[in-house]
Amino acid sequence: MKKLERNKGTTLLELLAVIAIIGMMVAVSIPAFQKMSRGSRLRSGANSITNTLSWARQMAITYRRSYYVEFDDETTAPSPEKNRLRIFFVEKGGNPGTPAHRKQVGDWIDLPDQIVFFKGDISPYREPDDYVKFKPNGGATGATSPQPWTFTIYDKTTVESAAPDWDRAKTCNIYVLMVTGRIETVIE
Repeated sequence: MKKLERNKGTTLLELLAVIAIIGMMVAVSIPAFQKMSRGSRLRSGANSITNTLSWARQMAITYRRSYYVEFDDETTAPSPEKNRLRIFFVEKGGNPGTPAHRKQVGDWIDLPDQIVFFKGDISPYREPDDYVKFKPNGGATGATSPQPWTFTIYDKTTVESAAPDWDRAKTCNIYVLMVTGRIETVIE
């Protein structure tokens, strides 16, 4: 007597079980990917600012003249969702506060989407300085104050609500030490 062999395929029930397991794995992993993308946007924005500040400082030392980094927040930038910055210098006798006297070096540098910056603290009610000045000796000053300069950027998606909770915002602080012009970045 010959034995009947079972067909070696998969049943519909087995296929549905595998699809359900894959669906649960995807559902669990989505929040992790969202957090990862927020962190990468914040790191990218911090790198853009830090690199621009370092470049301006290096040019000030190399060319023995003051260079400035100007910040353009979302209220004045061409796109309301963009924040940007640029480097400029001023010819002798010019005033850095007068836009016509500013000689731009390169193009505006856009921060990643949803990354917003503020000078000083994270409060959205404080106006940022227009620029940071790097002197030929490598030191730095702000537009309105010789005090140590702190610049905070945050991911707008972490505080989008009618009453944002600034304590829960994913932030990055960029510090410029005025005497030396040293730049430090701390992601919190």
